[in-house]
Formats: sequence, structure tokens, C-alpha cells
Amino acid sequence: MNSQGPAASFAAPVEAPRRSRSWLIPAALFAALVAMLVAVLVIARQANDDGTPPRPGEFLVPAPIFPTVPYDIQQRSAAGNVTVSAADGATFDVNLDAVPVEILEPITISDIAPGQGVNVIARPNAVRNFVITSIVVLNDGATLLPGDAGYRSPAGFQGWEAGRDQELRPVLAGIVVDASADEFVISTAVGEVTLRLVETGGAAPPAIYRLREDPALQIDAGDRLALAGIEDGDPETAKAALVQPAN
Repeated sequence: MNSQGPAASFAAPVEAPRRSRSWLIPAALFAALVAMLVAVLVIARQANDDGTPPRPGEFLVPAPIFPTVPYDIQQRSAAGNVTVSAADGATFDVNLDAVPVEILEPITISDIAPGQGVNVIARPNAVRNFVITSIVVLNDGATLLPGDAGYRSPAGFQGWEAGRDQELRPVLAGIVVDASADEFVISTAVGEVTLRLVETGGAAPPAIYRLREDPALQIDAGDRLALAGIEDGDPETAKAALVQPAN
């Protein structure tokens, strides 16, 4: 006689409550919309990009970090008083006895010697095909400040400040390592550069100056004057002066 044991029983599995996934639909739609916008922007950018590089902006001569004001010297008295005129025609009397005065002394290439600092002055431009207008030689006390393109004298001048062309700047600076009758070599931040002073296209060679102190105040009517450190447009407040003799 067959005996049958008790029937096995299994507990029915308990299902966890399902979370609502209704938020997935808006999220998916939002992601798709963002992807479409990105694709549109990329396509538009590629359509407008014809491979032509952007046109460079207008080239501007950098503003000097050591502001100066140029004047014409109209008259010089026996003392250190001079009468100067500004670009707008206004005239002023300035006493130079109380400020350091430096002068651009005309020299020749034979006066250039190793160890001197040299500023090459020209009008900067975007393609760097400038014409050199002058060579300025500085002796002891010249410094090259961070961000400066040229050496400065003890009074802070580079040699272009008194000229009529106020867009001139040092385009090259270095220490003389060799000099001969018609050329000299300077050591610059980019290596050694040889400068040969010759006539180009009928133009005279660049003028050569030594920027030095001028305790004797060798100033005459017709010379140019640059004043540094002027406050409120008053030349009497100048802290230093540079004289450029008339050519």
C-alpha cells in the first residue's frame, strides 16, 4: 500500500513595489533636444568656416610705459630757464635747473665700442619691415626693464621721446660685442645681430646719438625737449628732461 507524505508547500514570492518611471520620458526628450542643438551649432560653424583665417585687427603702436611730453624750445635764458611750445601752440616757461637733464649727443659709428647698450629706433608695424631712423648708444647706468623693448638711461629715457614722430619706439636692443668702420654687432635676446649703416634707396643712414647726462645744459632755440613725470599738464612739475639738438 502506497503511503503519500505531506504535500510540499512554497511561499509565493513577494514582489517589491515598482517605482514609477514616468520621469524617464521627459529626461530622454531633453537629452535628445540638447544633442540636436549641439549638432545644429556644429553644422552652422562648419558652414561658415571657409578656411580663411580671421583678419587681424588694426596695428597700434604700444603706448609707452614711461609717459613723456615733447616740446619745441623757443628760447633759452642765461640760466636753466627755457621757453617751450607744445603741439597745440601753448607756450610755457620751464626751469631745468632742478631736474636731471640728458641729451642726445650726435656721434659717429667710430664712437661705438663693445660693452655699450644700443637701442635701434624705428616706427613699429605689423609686418616688421620698419626703416631704422636712429641708433641710440647708452653707457653706464642703462637698464632693461621687464616688458621694455629697449634700454633706459638713468633718467628713464630710451632716445625717441623728444622727436617729432611720437610713434617711434625701440625695435631692437642689445649690447655691442664687436664694432668696425661701417658695422657693429650687438647681442640681443634672440641672438647676435649685425647692423650695417648704409644709404638705402637714396635715404641717408640712420642718425647715431649717445644718450648721456647734460649738466652744462647745452640747449639752444630750435632744439626739441621731452619732459617726463608731468602732473596735470604743468611742465614745471617735470621729473626729468631729454634734449634732442636740432638737425
